Amino acid sequence: MNAQRPTQSVTYTLARPGQGTLGYLTRAVTWQPRYTLKASSAGAQLSALADIRNTTEQPYDVQNTELYAGDVNVQNQQEAAYMMRDVAMAAPAPMATGAAPKIESQGELRGLYRYALTTPFSLPANSVVTLPFLAPKLTTFERYVGLNTYFGTETREGNLSRFYRFKADERLPAGPITVREDGRIVGQTSIGETREGARWTSRWARTRMWPTPARCRPPRR
Repeated sequence: MNAQRPTQSVTYTLARPGQGTLGYLTRAVTWQPRYTLKASSAGAQLSALADIRNTTEQPYDVQNTELYAGDVNVQNQQEAAYMMRDVAMAAPAPMATGAAPKIESQGELRGLYRYALTTPFSLPANSVVTLPFLAPKLTTFERYVGLNTYFGTETREGNLSRFYRFKADERLPAGPITVREDGRIVGQTSIGETREGARWTSRWARTRMWPTPARCRPPRR
């Protein structure tokens, strides 16, 4: 056995000739969505890519698979939130040229989001393959600034926080998001698990404001 590339073998004894399927869990092949919010004076667009990561020394030719998003608990330990399940793999082969493999939503399974990827593609060793994932429509989009403070008689300084807020027409699995204003990156944060039509709000860089007196009057009796 090569110590740098350890291998394992499994031998089956069958009662009669036939074929079988070996299934097992691995943390070495995972995936995660990656969002981009493009905003301008005309509005905003949200899109997502799927990064499929192979951290093994073995390349794979993926025939078909399902991508799961959600919290999966295995042996009292929380598994990575994003898993590839029911993966059919074979020896590596070059991916055919043409359109990128398409990821299609398969609905919900006991609180997990399920997506099908039936177009074959190659997953090289120690690599990340990025595929088109989602292009949800934003039903609402807002920019605003906010300030958390309290009233008093003294003069105080404060910081305004810049926010983005939107609702999408489909569920959004958790993942990092990059925001661009007129093509320029203005910040990065993350999206939590967000159901269809739910409001997502993010805080961005703070803008310092000038000192201003903040006063309050006692309530009238």
